[in-house]
Amino acid sequence: MGMRTGSARYYTGFPLLGSQVQVSTTLIPWRCWQKYIYDNNRIDEGLGAIEEAQTLAVTGGELFWHAELLRLKGELLLGQSDQSVQAAEQCLCEALKIAQDQHATMLELRAATSLARLWKTLT
Repeated sequence: MGMRTGSARYYTGFPLLGSQVQVSTTLIPWRCWQKYIYDNNRIDEGLGAIEEAQTLAVTGGELFWHAELLRLKGELLLGQSDQSVQAAEQCLCEALKIAQDQHATMLELRAATSLARLWKTLT
């Protein structure tokens, strides 16, 4: 469901507000993609895209984005249903741990912020 171009892989399974999700060493425009998913109630499709991106990142040796992909999966799970809260929390905690292990401060901050936001809503 994607196309191969040079050393980058693009996910083209659904429209992305005029762009594509790139699994590469450049920042992925996930905010636009996430908004598209929520606005069009396509969370299951978004989770499928995250799974594909995780597979591509692992097989392509691009593990730098692993923490961010887990964080996004957690965010999408939160939008899915109340029954997904525990799975979402688990994804966010794992994302935080991976970012810490990688010394990826930006990704650690993003995971910690998402986790704090979740914990705030639970209390």
